Amino acid sequence: MSEPSKRPSLLARHSVHRWIPNSLIILMIVFFLVPFAMRGARMALQGMRNDVKDWLPSDFQETVELEWFGRHFVGERFVLLTWPGFTEDSPKARLLIDKLEKETVPADLDDVEPTTPASGNLAADEATEDGATDDSAPADAVASNADSSAPIDASPTVEGSLAENSENTDSSVSESSTPEASDKSNDAVSADRLAMDRELERARRFGDRYGLFAGQDFLNWGGLDEKWLESESGAWYYVLPDGKVYRWDGKQNVIGWIGRGLKRATGRYELEGEHVATFGDTLNLPDDSQNPVYGDTRRLTARLFKTIQTGPELLEQLASEGGPLWPFGDVAEEFKPIKARRDALERLTGSMFAPAVPAGFTWRVEDFKALLPESTLEAMPEGWEDRYREFVRDLVETRYQGDREKLIAASSSAQAEHWYAAFDELGVAEPPRQTALIVTLSEVGKRNLSRVLGRGLFGAPQGKLLELAAESGITPPPSPPMAPPPFNWAAKNAPIPEPALRMGGPPVDNVAIDEEGRITQVRLIGYSVFLGLFLAYLCFRSAKVTIMIFFVGGISAVSAIGFVWWFGSSLDAVLLSMPPLVYVLGLSGAVHIVNYYRDAVEDKGVEGAPERALRHGWWPCTLASFTTAIGLLSLYTSNIVPIRKFGLFAAIGVMSTLVVLFLYLPAALQTFVPKFKPRSNLPDGDDWLTRAWASVGMWIVRHYKPVTVAGLLVLFGIGFGTTKINTSVQLLKLFDGES
Repeated sequence: MSEPSKRPSLLARHSVHRWIPNSLIILMIVFFLVPFAMRGARMALQGMRNDVKDWLPSDFQETVELEWFGRHFVGERFVLLTWPGFTEDSPKARLLIDKLEKETVPADLDDVEPTTPASGNLAADEATEDGATDDSAPADAVASNADSSAPIDASPTVEGSLAENSENTDSSVSESSTPEASDKSNDAVSADRLAMDRELERARRFGDRYGLFAGQDFLNWGGLDEKWLESESGAWYYVLPDGKVYRWDGKQNVIGWIGRGLKRATGRYELEGEHVATFGDTLNLPDDSQNPVYGDTRRLTARLFKTIQTGPELLEQLASEGGPLWPFGDVAEEFKPIKARRDALERLTGSMFAPAVPAGFTWRVEDFKALLPESTLEAMPEGWEDRYREFVRDLVETRYQGDREKLIAASSSAQAEHWYAAFDELGVAEPPRQTALIVTLSEVGKRNLSRVLGRGLFGAPQGKLLELAAESGITPPPSPPMAPPPFNWAAKNAPIPEPALRMGGPPVDNVAIDEEGRITQVRLIGYSVFLGLFLAYLCFRSAKVTIMIFFVGGISAVSAIGFVWWFGSSLDAVLLSMPPLVYVLGLSGAVHIVNYYRDAVEDKGVEGAPERALRHGWWPCTLASFTTAIGLLSLYTSNIVPIRKFGLFAAIGVMSTLVVLFLYLPAALQTFVPKFKPRSNLPDGDDWLTRAWASVGMWIVRHYKPVTVAGLLVLFGIGFGTTKINTSVQLLKLFDGES
């Protein structure tokens, strides 16, 4: 009589189908859920938001006062711009200001929330967009904004068609010199240009309303010679050559990509979308001319700026006659404008104007001459160098007891006073100072700071402000290198051509934190992946085991990021340090389970080894993860938002590693059985690493007293350092000195 067959282990059984073991079913469930984790991680990364106000506790009185100040004054959404050579008569500044003015949203549209045309409302939307004017944009408002709001100068095609149209409208005008014919021709040209201006303004208002941006170059992707735009909600729009705008109906997911790929490969793909607006169809253009909106789709993009104000404009407001700083009383009339201007300059120094002299200015004639532009040097009287030396000598003697170092160390306002006195002595007007301009952002710009100030990381488009600066001959900040130190030395130390743009303001801080966080994440991922794969293979010498361990750590980290989006929160610079933490803990747990598996195989064979390994390892792995999660969750008691979010989601991520560890890893070990070199074949029964650690352990046991004393001394020595900690809320402390 034959012995009864041994019942297979749980993972080896076929509970659902005789051909499908339970281990394979578990793997199918895990891999079914992986895309959800990856989608959540992708959406979380796309929606990453850093706001310096998050570091201000909401229950602090200072936070309440700051919010009140922001509501009643300029607020926190402003950007300060300057560069070397930016003065009130700078041609580059004038060009940049002109470009910025064309990207400024009209006041009546700034509070309109961008929307997406929904099914059932397209008719109303199209009626609004295709009409001559919108209810919120009366004809006189459109006409008044035609010149200042048109984003880009009319293309040569449009201008040429208008000129050609004006010539063809009345070809006898040149032959007939009657004033009536000339007036009719001028009226026709004016009407055509007014219609063009209104149509272009209507297109811009459409872009403002739906929050459209010029996306990547997908020209003719659908085979209709279409051009593409992306909305801030992620929807895609395309423009056909006849000026019709459609919202794309395609789905942006893996299934949609695969389906479109198959259709395109077989030549059966057709571009489909909902018609939302038409532009340029009412213009009186020749048949062979290009639709103006299709010719330059930037005319359909949202305007990201609200107001623009320069230092000279603020200076004029303060120093104008009757203005806040206009002098009264015992001041000669001819000196009032000069005094008002200088008082206003002192008031604006440090915010909108640079100091009159740079720090450490020696007041020697060579340094003085180096600060003067050519126009001022040409206006200097003959022998001015001697007069200047005499002026400085008298100044040092009478005001600083003959010590030039005291003059050099004088306050900024005192040095500005001496600077003006020097030019008064020479009878020449002082040169204009370096100034700045302030740009406030529209509602669309506030919600999409990377579209305004981004440096183009990971193939993203460059921010609009940087793009306009480059078009004006000003060098924008370069895209930072992704490679970690020291491999980024060459790119980091590459010279930047002057004049280099300098920016400041809370939006700049937020974008800088965002970008530096992404760069750090890429570098950490690179190092973590390399070290994880290298060490796993070095320890187990098995490609199968290495892939399994890496999958546990990798998918745990991805899931941790995905939870942020699935729970309705957002990533920030602090949360970006969570994935490496979860990744390392996932690797650690996987290594423990694999070691238990190897022991189980050597003890009783492959059959049932994954279950026996899990039986031995589930409690220590759970205990380690649980205690770590408790410690992380304690951070949730903080009243600082980024720290609270880090504590919560890091704890969730750490506990989620147990699900991957206890479900995926045993099923993978059962399905893809790895092979290990038997330890019994090794000398002394153990490998060299085990013997080395055993020797260290025995030495510690034999010398436990000095080891204990040394450990306590190190502990107290390190703990003493906590008394030297100085807290700081300065934003620049968040960045590396060379970032």
